[in-house]
Amino acid sequence: MASTDHHVYLSIREQIFDGRLAPNSFIHVQSLAELHKVSALPVREALIRLAAEDLVEYTKSRGFMTSLINLSTLADSYEIVYQLFQSSVRSNIASKSVKSRIDCSPIQHVFENRVVTAKDVEDALELFASTLMREHFYSCFRRELRRTRPFRYQTFNLRNDIAETIKYVRSMKELVLKQDYRSIYRITKSFYEYNSSNLMDLYQDYVQRQRKSQVYNDYIS
Repeated sequence: MASTDHHVYLSIREQIFDGRLAPNSFIHVQSLAELHKVSALPVREALIRLAAEDLVEYTKSRGFMTSLINLSTLADSYEIVYQLFQSSVRSNIASKSVKSRIDCSPIQHVFENRVVTAKDVEDALELFASTLMREHFYSCFRRELRRTRPFRYQTFNLRNDIAETIKYVRSMKELVLKQDYRSIYRITKSFYEYNSSNLMDLYQDYVQRQRKSQVYNDYIS
C-alpha cells in the first residue's frame, strides 16, 4: 500500500510540474482517484504532502487547489537558491579538504547523448548541490527549487534563448568533472544575472498561459 501511495504522490506531482494540473485551479480528488484506480484517501494524503512543498493549497471553502507562485516569492526563491549555491561553491574554493571529498561522477550521465530538457537542468543542479552542500543547506535548497519548479518546467519551452541554458549546463558538467570551482562560481553568477533580468517577462508569459489554460478547462468542464 505504501508504494501505491507514493506512486500516486509522484504522479500528481509530475502533473503539477508539467502543467496538466494548471496552477490556481481546483483539484478534483475523486477524478484523480479514478485516474489512479485508488480510493480518495491516497490522493488526499498525496495532496497534503504536496501542500507541505508549497505546490498545493487547501482552503475549507474550495478544497485543494494548485498553487500559483507570485513574482515576489519567485524572485526571492531564485535569490535563495543562488546564494546557497554560490556560498557552497565559495567554501569549496577555500577548503581543499572539502573539495577532495566531493564525488561529481553522477553528473556525467545527466546530459549524455540527449536533448537537454528542464528536468535535466533540475537533475544536474540537485546532483551537484547534494555533493556540495551541508545537509541543512541542501534541504533549504531543494525546498526552494521545488517550490519554483512548475514555473521553470513550463517556462523552459517558452524561452527564445534555450541555447543559453544548454550552454550553461554543459559547461557546468565539464567544470564539475574538473572540480574547477572558481569557474563554476563565475559562470553561475553570470547565468543568474541573465535569468533574473528576464524573470518578469517570463513570469508574465507564464501567468497568461495559465489563465488561458484555466479558461479553456472551465469551458470544457
